[in-house]
Amino acid sequence: VTQTTKEGIERIPLWAVAFSGDGKRVISGGKEKCIRIWDPATNDALRLPKVLRPKPPEPEDGWPDGVEPPDAYDPGAPITLKGHNAPVLSIQFSPKHAERFCSCSSDATIRIWDLTSDQHTASLTQLVTIQCLSNFCAWS
Repeated sequence: VTQTTKEGIERIPLWAVAFSGDGKRVISGGKEKCIRIWDPATNDALRLPKVLRPKPPEPEDGWPDGVEPPDAYDPGAPITLKGHNAPVLSIQFSPKHAERFCSCSSDATIRIWDLTSDQHTASLTQLVTIQCLSNFCAWS
């Protein structure tokens, strides 16, 4: 996946992707150890509010036609959900709760998230790392 930033296009390695049941959201996780929420209609990550750019200084001879340029904005930073300490390997939406999903990581945790908040609501942690648990998550 690629993402446009102020510096240009950034490549994001993804290892897990899931669509919400209604198709309005996509969540992804990977090497970054975080989860991003995407809008498939715009092909862009959901973002924090836009950031107002500083206005350029007024030229000595005034603005052209006496009109100050309009405000300019940069896109806000992508919203990222953080909680894993290692790459995210599996993600799945809940079949019963459209706003809830789980994620698994090679940090040997499974986290349950709610899209109405920015934090995980529950966490399952292994005392001994068992690879099969940290590579897969599913709802029943």
